[in-house]
Amino acid sequence: KNKAYFKRYQTKFRRRREGKTDYRARKRLAAQSKDKYNSPRYRLVVRYSNKYVQAQIVYAEMTGDKVVCSAHSSELRNYGITFGLKNFSASYATGLLLARRVLGRYGMDEMYEGNELDGKIRTVRHGNRTLYVEDLDWETERRPLRCNLDVGITSTTLGANVFAAMKGASDGGVDVPHSVKCLIGYDRESKKHAAGDFTQRVLGEHVMLYMQELRDHDDEEMKAKYTKLFSQYIKNGVQPENLEDIYKKAHSLIRASPERKNYVDLSTLSAADKKAHRDTIRAPFREASKKVKRVRKSLAERKGRVSAKKAWWAWKNESDDEEESEDEDDEAEDEE
Repeated sequence: KNKAYFKRYQTKFRRRREGKTDYRARKRLAAQSKDKYNSPRYRLVVRYSNKYVQAQIVYAEMTGDKVVCSAHSSELRNYGITFGLKNFSASYATGLLLARRVLGRYGMDEMYEGNELDGKIRTVRHGNRTLYVEDLDWETERRPLRCNLDVGITSTTLGANVFAAMKGASDGGVDVPHSVKCLIGYDRESKKHAAGDFTQRVLGEHVMLYMQELRDHDDEEMKAKYTKLFSQYIKNGVQPENLEDIYKKAHSLIRASPERKNYVDLSTLSAADKKAHRDTIRAPFREASKKVKRVRKSLAERKGRVSAKKAWWAWKNESDDEEESEDEDDEAEDEE
């Protein structure tokens, strides 16, 4: 590499250098058409942490991304799912929760009730467009909420968890373009999709079979493995046979009441009411921060701390020297 290379070198974006953003994909997902008069392009953003799944509906502006609605898998505890909050089933339930919540806020939850869990894809043609929702009366109903899946830098392998969240949002009534080629149950050789395989995976049948295998095994090592791997299941009193009923009940509860408890729509409040609402939310956190905040030391206290450290180190070095000299004297006596 010569001087010309370094003169022309252009530093990549910070999030590209950190490996966090795929800007090639982001440009195609977020760029708005110039003839659509500033109508936003919504993205279904699915991200995974160490323990949870988060799904958001986002659109881009010049000042940054704006989040329309979000759902977190920790909220599934309110619907009876207190374990496995990052797995395939939790991803589906989080996508379903997000879809029902955002449609409720837009007043479209009764128009687009979504589909029951069956693993099938439903589409309807309108002109040159394919809509991934149930059949609708275009003349009287509002158009569905179209969102494109944003997976970030997640590997989009066949049957990945992000596609479970996408299918959950689609079954919840959001128009998300997709095909069976990314779902569990699709066979690339025969090019056919077994919808039942996807349904069984969402209802945790594969987890149930593995739990039963470990629990009923004769080997004590396998039983110990069951206790270790499924500790949260055992803690919450969940048996393998109950998984399907738990997930089905959670799906029905999500459809019945998807909104957060004590949710307040800030767009309906005045500026003073918004400030009062935010202060109410932040008050306990501010009080907690005051309790752990250390009091700033004065200059005399900081200097006294340094001098005390120096005195301790001087005493430590002096005692070490005395011990070394005593050891040398003992060795000399032994030689004599």
